[in-house]
Amino acid sequence: AYDKVCWIEFSPDGKKLAYIAVADGKWYVVFGKKKSEAYDGVCYLTFSPDGKQLAYVTREGNEFWKRIMKVE
Repeated sequence: AYDKVCWIEFSPDGKKLAYIAVADGKWYVVFGKKKSEAYDGVCYLTFSPDGKQLAYVTREGNEFWKRIMKVE
């Protein structure tokens, strides 16, 4: 179970859903049964125009990283 769910994003065709979730102080990107690794923070979740990838920004300590998750 998650402590918090935020930043809900629908795919361009409206058939898929992804969101950011928090559990035990760690942040994840969730798409269906697929979950990213744990981060200190996650923001700016968005689907690619074709709906095959998710882009987001993570925070690890004081560093921020752009990430891509394939969701085909």
